[in-house]
Amino acid sequence: MVPVVAMVMEAFAAKAEDGSDPTTWKTLSHPKIGSNEVFPIWDDPKTWSDPKIWSDDVSEMRFAVVRSSATGCEPNCPEWISAEGAIAAGTPAQLKRTLKTLGRRKLPIIINSPGGNLEAALQLGRIIRKNKLDIAIGKTEFSGCWPGMTECRANDGKSAAYFGIASDGGAMCNSACPLMFAGGVRRVAGGWAYLGVHQITTTYFPSTRHYRTTYRVVRGKKYKVTTETITQGESYKTYEMNKAFARKLSAYLREMGVGQGVLDVMQATPASDIRQISLHDMLTMKLATSTDTVDLLTSASLCMLDKSAQNCREMRGNAKPASVANAKAVPSAD
Repeated sequence: MVPVVAMVMEAFAAKAEDGSDPTTWKTLSHPKIGSNEVFPIWDDPKTWSDPKIWSDDVSEMRFAVVRSSATGCEPNCPEWISAEGAIAAGTPAQLKRTLKTLGRRKLPIIINSPGGNLEAALQLGRIIRKNKLDIAIGKTEFSGCWPGMTECRANDGKSAAYFGIASDGGAMCNSACPLMFAGGVRRVAGGWAYLGVHQITTTYFPSTRHYRTTYRVVRGKKYKVTTETITQGESYKTYEMNKAFARKLSAYLREMGVGQGVLDVMQATPASDIRQISLHDMLTMKLATSTDTVDLLTSASLCMLDKSAQNCREMRGNAKPASVANAKAVPSAD
């Protein structure tokens, strides 16, 4: 048996990310083991958000199907999908599960989010557009039971699992959220909601990691015995998106029919800051489709017309609620 010692190197880099949460940094191995080059991963930034707005205790986004609790609404009331919390890698899958349980029903999405995973936001926007859903920035005030509330019996026997009222006061859609918002067919924000953007922060590990591997040769065959890390470099951050990623966002905005002004504001705003886009500018950039508020999609009056809106649902007598009420957040593997 002859011991053999080999030295190899691995170049790796972290994806773009909110530096406030280093525990979620990812590393990628480059296939060219032994190369002295550094290969920073420029595409697919993970998250970008303003720590002033998104603290670490913000929960991941959850979806809940809500029925209006407006006085005099029953038996025919509007319903919507409440989407509140930070966008995570697993959020697109959660939305798909919610939509699947709704069948052919097309409910508008009422979103309140500080941002989060950028790649997931792009996926969410495409899911929303594919399903031809409307979206509004708003907060849902639940009555009776609310998502995450355990052993709540307040809504037992009623026509829905969750009831509430949607409003735009205090609602936000920041950082990655506007990209998800861009996927809506009709996109409304209203005068009281806050929509803001900024540059992305990217954390890199542009280092070479050296390994020492010991092998044993037995009867002409080599077997690995041990591998140990010898050296590892330090990380660094950048606060401006590169041209390749800017092109990716530009293409997405064109796909959604949104103007390039959104990208211009992002690039002009430091990652440490947040820039609100006014309703007037949202209209100019085609990010918003009208000056309407969340009421356009959730008002009880929608179901009092000669032809009710498509998100109205009539429930008479002891009708059972829709089977879907809440798509629970599940930990995502990063």
